[in-house]
Amino acid sequence: MNTKKIALLIGALVLLGAAVFGISHFTKPVGYLSIDVNPSIEIQINRLERVISLQPINEDAIPIVSGIGYRNLRLDQVLNAVVGSMYYHGYLESPESAILITVDNNDSQRASELELSVTIEIDKITRLGTDKIFSQTVGASPALAEMAERLGVSRGLMQLILEAQHHHPQISIMDLSRMPISELHRLAQGLPASAPLEEPLEEPFSPGKDLPAPAPLPETSGHGPKPPPEPLWHFPWDDDDLYEDDDDDLYDDDDLWDD
Repeated sequence: MNTKKIALLIGALVLLGAAVFGISHFTKPVGYLSIDVNPSIEIQINRLERVISLQPINEDAIPIVSGIGYRNLRLDQVLNAVVGSMYYHGYLESPESAILITVDNNDSQRASELELSVTIEIDKITRLGTDKIFSQTVGASPALAEMAERLGVSRGLMQLILEAQHHHPQISIMDLSRMPISELHRLAQGLPASAPLEEPLEEPFSPGKDLPAPAPLPETSGHGPKPPPEPLWHFPWDDDDLYEDDDDDLYDDDDLWDD
């Protein structure tokens, strides 16, 4: 094999490696974000804070995310669409309404930065006020993820439930999971309940006690639930304007992201 062929082979390998790295750079999730109101929604983003996954965690969240096109859009655009869809479906209108934002990122500094930026963005697009927007970060805990899946809630909500029960062990996991976000957050801070529970308490949760299996969600294609014939929520901008303010043209190629 002559020198020219070797150089061509090395060049091809370098290009192949760059292509694989580039695709992984855009498709690999590096951050997890959940939004809990009563509908619970999970968002995954890549290194450029482009959304690569938008999933409902419970049945109430299915109509919220249905019809929202999210693939490779900026996180702030998807947050606007999700919050708008919540208003469209009647959520966030009650004076007791609150939002729990949870961020999971292997980089603790990056997680804190993302938590702050998302909290500011949610405050801009809602009418709740900062005292009704709660935020936190969670670490990678298989035990927490398993408990959340069995209860049918997000990892962020599960963490808040456990914190509330730590301060109020007489209240069961199931009772806490039914509480409004604002009340649950109050209990997680160690404060007393704002009002007595209306129903008798269930048996307090203990390690090893089986939680009921959550109701199965409809099958999806891996990119969120199948949209209805007509989207329930439309972005308040034109498709042609989505990337006008980007500094690069990585997303100009329509064929790059074809399934």
